[in-house]
Amino acid sequence: SPRAAAALECLSLAVSLPRSFFDAPEARAVWVETQLVCSCKAMADGKGLQDDACYVKFSRILACFKANNSLSALVACPSYPQWISQCTAFSIAVFPRLDADHGNLFSLWASLTVSKNRLDPGDNPSGLDECVPKVTVAYIESRLQAGKWCTENPDEDNPLTAPEECTAQLQSMSKLITPFYSQVGQVIMWHLQRCTADIQQPQTMCVAEAQAAWLVYIVGVVVA
Repeated sequence: SPRAAAALECLSLAVSLPRSFFDAPEARAVWVETQLVCSCKAMADGKGLQDDACYVKFSRILACFKANNSLSALVACPSYPQWISQCTAFSIAVFPRLDADHGNLFSLWASLTVSKNRLDPGDNPSGLDECVPKVTVAYIESRLQAGKWCTENPDEDNPLTAPEECTAQLQSMSKLITPFYSQVGQVIMWHLQRCTADIQQPQTMCVAEAQAAWLVYIVGVVVA
């Protein structure tokens, strides 16, 4: 809606304020905390985010939080635990949207994951060891559901028919999977074994082939 788009534009400008705008680090920390609180409310409410254009703008704002702030600064905010929890729930909820562009969310989670090992011993916990595997598995399983849905609805657009777009969207996956391969890898292997068995059955063969194709794409991006 126009109101949602205008609100997101205002939030985008707020996130982009340069450090020089603030006269003291403490003032900027208060501002960052305010942004986290506002984005938490937006994710919990969800109004307007069903629109693909608004969703892309909002997920870009989430990615900007990390681009403009160190993870150490984010975890120092009182609202960070709620924010990272809401980001996790929000990501899991939107991944099943087949035609949506999830690139900004991937950028957010990839940047958070890469920064995890740069935290100092005295920093607050990031919660990423719990959240990142959940988000990654949720995306993988959403692609498997996409494979099933496209098989059952052959007249609809199938992302697998545009391999370049698939690869582009999956490129950040390696940054999420590699640090947590002991957890995520088990899920991938379980689904590969299931698909191998289902391909042998005529009634499940077509769906299993489509799901196996997604798994091959995902594994290929990680290996590459």
